[in-house]
Amino acid sequence: MKRALKRFHLSERAARDLEEIVRSAAQVNPEGAAIVGRTFLELFELLGRFPAMGARRRAITPHPLRMVSIYQCLIVYRPESILVEILAIVPLADEAERLLSDHFNDEGEDSETSPPFVTQATPAQLEKTH
Repeated sequence: MKRALKRFHLSERAARDLEEIVRSAAQVNPEGAAIVGRTFLELFELLGRFPAMGARRRAITPHPLRMVSIYQCLIVYRPESILVEILAIVPLADEAERLLSDHFNDEGEDSETSPPFVTQATPAQLEKTH
């Protein structure tokens, strides 16, 4: 049986993110953690075959990154011609909390500043954070 070539690469940060997600899932359900990890890897393979699958979010970042969500996480990746580079796996709850706290004041009124959402960073900065 022929095995398909891997069409994605995990950055160091994305590998740490995935490891942390699977470890957290294992604390709740060890059998389910294996399914979670496998599902992420299947999605990465799918992104490798169809790199334009995710959405460009120009309102979030000017960089040529795409994003797709799974299990309440945002997968941030760079669609390259040969390998899709998975840059980060960001829990949406963490980012939503940070986005809201930075964007609204204590009274719930919109602040004048632009919130520092994670994907405003350059791809290189994104890999280094976390």
